[in-house]
Amino acid sequence: MTANRFEEIKRFLHFSDNSMQSADKLHKIRPLIEQLRTRFVSVPMEENLSVDEQIVPFKGRSCLRQYYPKKPHKWGYKIWVLCGASGYAYDFECYTGRSDNTLLEGEEDCGASGNVVIRLSRAIPANVNHKLFFDNYFTSPDLQLYLAKRGIWSIGTVRGNRIPQCSLKADVDLRKLGRGAFDEKVAVVDDIEIASVRWFDNKAVTLLSTFTGCQPTTEVTRWNGKELCHEKVKCPNIVSIYNKHMGGVDLIDSLIGLYRNKLRSKKWYHRLFFHMLDMTVINAWLLYRRRAAAADQGASKTMTLHEFKASIAEALCKAAVAPRSLKRGRPQDKIKSTHPEPIPKKRAATVCAPVSDVRFDGVHHYPAIRLERRRCKRDRCNKITQVACTKCNVHLCLSSKQNCFIAFHTK
Repeated sequence: MTANRFEEIKRFLHFSDNSMQSADKLHKIRPLIEQLRTRFVSVPMEENLSVDEQIVPFKGRSCLRQYYPKKPHKWGYKIWVLCGASGYAYDFECYTGRSDNTLLEGEEDCGASGNVVIRLSRAIPANVNHKLFFDNYFTSPDLQLYLAKRGIWSIGTVRGNRIPQCSLKADVDLRKLGRGAFDEKVAVVDDIEIASVRWFDNKAVTLLSTFTGCQPTTEVTRWNGKELCHEKVKCPNIVSIYNKHMGGVDLIDSLIGLYRNKLRSKKWYHRLFFHMLDMTVINAWLLYRRRAAAADQGASKTMTLHEFKASIAEALCKAAVAPRSLKRGRPQDKIKSTHPEPIPKKRAATVCAPVSDVRFDGVHHYPAIRLERRRCKRDRCNKITQVACTKCNVHLCLSSKQNCFIAFHTK
């Protein structure tokens, strides 16, 4: 495909009817967003989930573009994502401004930040003891009590001004007690026990939880800059659980960043489409790894993310597509050789077998007789043959005595 042909296809890449007027700022890509959300949430959810923000890098002109000077990608779109501890994205919401702050009937208003968690938690089954983790931007006692009434337990770091009636020890007092000091307060509201813990590490951090507290405490290793050695520091259980299960959104963000789609476009919604395409591939790879782990396959047998994306690209390029015609130009047998002596033949390069999606699709696999003779590509067959598949581009035995051609393309 030429570059001009590719640009022409990208030019007509649309996801909604332009003749329909809508006040929705994402109406250009809303049908795709809703379809992906429906497919993502159809997968059974993990026990430990987390909500956090994700930045889609974009520097073009758009009213949805945000600026974050402390982020690695300072300019871009903001997306709220509900992820599992494995990194799988179950639901997401693109930020468009104040118009997002809407709730359904019966849902409690917990502020603009807390309502984000309420909207994303609609997909979480109630009363199944799921555990939800989020940071201090979202956390408030009202939010955690609302989730607990639905049977969803939660942990989150919290800002001090959101729990004014909780008299925990001040940061100065904890600093005097030394690294690893903590303080805990427990309250019961509407028959729901909620614990607040302040722990001092390099600095004080406050957490709020509806299902765990300080006990049992563990020890973590920290670097002592004064004595230049590692030391053991006491750590409450609530901190250990939070650190273990909070990084789901950061994990999928790092996986997307490994092989991010960097196609450029003047249309603002193309950047969101390419990001969702990357997110979909990452979700598919995580499901593939989950299935491989359930089947007890070794790590050497599972594909890496790079190999997985390459196999998808190959399958999409070749699946259900007729083989390409011969190359244009003068036939090689009509070109006169300028060498007085024959050129010694070089050993032909090894041809890899196609991916399974192409191999077993049953479309446009035709045998053809080639001039060169090569080893049959079917397993446990060492014979030499001139017959090759026009689509898979591999040699296969095809005679009255042996038919590797059909066996190779049959599961």
